[in-house]
Amino acid sequence: MGEWTGIMNDRHAATGMAQLKADLAYIWFGWSGSTDAEPGKDITAYYRVQAPHLVIGYAPQNDEPANHVHTMYRDPRNDHGEAIAKR
Repeated sequence: MGEWTGIMNDRHAATGMAQLKADLAYIWFGWSGSTDAEPGKDITAYYRVQAPHLVIGYAPQNDEPANHVHTMYRDPRNDHGEAIAKR
């Protein structure tokens, strides 16, 4: 989770990590796909990490020659900056 919160500036990243640690009992991990695929070989999978203040989705794409990943990070309690705008 630090990979996603770490893309923010240090102050916001620290706040985000503190919130995730507080939510630790409510964090869920889900996986869809093979568990024995060979690295770099047609990996079709998806995982999701979800908590009250966090949704992370990660999906590797295998569309040669441009193998890449799709990923997202969001705080469902602050979509579109709504929580910040209320301050």
